[in-house]
Amino acid sequence: MRPWVLGFWCALVLCGSSSGLAQQQQTGPRTLEGLLKSDEAQKPVVAAAEAAATDAGPRRPAGTVARPKNGVQHPDLDAAWADYDKQIEAVANAVEDAIETELNSAAATGDLDASLKWKTAGEQFQKDGRIPDGLDGQNRAGKVKPGPAKPKNSYQSRITDAQKHLAAAYESLEKSLVQSHDFDKAKRIRTEKEGLSLHDFEKAITAREKSKRLSDPIIGRWTWSVDGKIVDEQHLLPDGSIRSKSSSSARGSWSAAGTPNKTYRFHWDGGRFVDTLELSEDGLSLTGSNQFGNNIRGKRIAESD
Repeated sequence: MRPWVLGFWCALVLCGSSSGLAQQQQTGPRTLEGLLKSDEAQKPVVAAAEAAATDAGPRRPAGTVARPKNGVQHPDLDAAWADYDKQIEAVANAVEDAIETELNSAAATGDLDASLKWKTAGEQFQKDGRIPDGLDGQNRAGKVKPGPAKPKNSYQSRITDAQKHLAAAYESLEKSLVQSHDFDKAKRIRTEKEGLSLHDFEKAITAREKSKRLSDPIIGRWTWSVDGKIVDEQHLLPDGSIRSKSSSSARGSWSAAGTPNKTYRFHWDGGRFVDTLELSEDGLSLTGSNQFGNNIRGKRIAESD
């Protein structure tokens, strides 16, 4: 059982009748499992525990939507919403499993700071559905997985895809109703879809990424070397693009790949070369390698140079 959920369950169980609590204290069972299995547990307490087990599932990720209670009824929407809810539930479960894995891994090594970080992340996800920074596209200990900066199966990408498919279902149904001259229902379908703001999640993610980049410490000019040999001067721009001194057009792109370790990924020539580098504590150098094992180093150029 997840640590941040256990307290919630126990609180609901303790809200049972005082006589039920007294009897449980006398007979011994102290855990939720014991209360559920005990023949002496009062029915109201069992009912509360069962309700807790039902309601204690993962929180829906922030930015997701729920079907309006008095919304338009149609078999196509029933199927679309069932598929959407299934995908969002899968994402929520995956997020909680990832947090729990990180927490257990940190605890196993005796790392108090990391343990507290992931415990707080789990509690925060239960509270408001916020997906912790550093989960998407990373392994344990913040080590970056190979591949794009935003994996196609990342939690945010999966939510975006689910919302796009739901929006497409509304649009398809609207078109079908118009073709059958059911204009009133088609209008209700459009109004409901617009009220759900299904594309706002993707816009919010894009805006957040842009905001992060504007204040990112690697923005500026750098000399770039491969295996100890300087190859060019690169200008890392706030929009995530890279301009080289030797070329008037953008040659590559950059993205933050691991906030805890200040890790960045650089894509060159359409992804032909990919550098994974870590920013030094003083912010003056980038070190790492590309996918071929070449040593890559960036050295910051002072603004006055």
